[in-house]
Amino acid sequence: MKKLVHARRTLVRAAVASALAAVALPALATAGEGAQVPIAHTESFGQGCGDRALRTAANSRPHVGNSNFAVVVTGAEPRDAVVLVLGTSNTEWRGGRLPLDLGALGHGGCQLLVSIDSVTMTTADGGPYVGFALPIPDEKEFLGLQLYAQSFAVGPYDGAFAASNGLDILVGA
Repeated sequence: MKKLVHARRTLVRAAVASALAAVALPALATAGEGAQVPIAHTESFGQGCGDRALRTAANSRPHVGNSNFAVVVTGAEPRDAVVLVLGTSNTEWRGGRLPLDLGALGHGGCQLLVSIDSVTMTTADGGPYVGFALPIPDEKEFLGLQLYAQSFAVGPYDGAFAASNGLDILVGA
């Protein structure tokens, strides 16, 4: 059992290290002995569209060790299916360029802004926002991890559809 746990940890660390090797670190700060670390930040990009005024944002800075970090979605109606898409790119997905026009799916004027690498869904309960918890471990291997988020909402009765802005998330100090 211990060998399995150790092997799993080693595999996860190798995957994180591989992902971090491909990440550009645009915002750096000096920390102890001249080492540079990325500054945690989020930034909205692109435009939302559709039948709802959907907006994707963060509840706090995405710094290492922030166990309360979450992506929050506002503008969904009660009982809407709310989908959060996380991706590792906002320029390409499956060999195609982003943003991708969703007109072929019947949602003209709407765009997919992020690659679809992870999808999570919930139902809006009528509160002011829908939260998707993304706790960030207190491990330096996550410094520089860059993700992109976008949310979508679909109405259960009226077929309403909305896509939000995109959110650039850089995990840092």
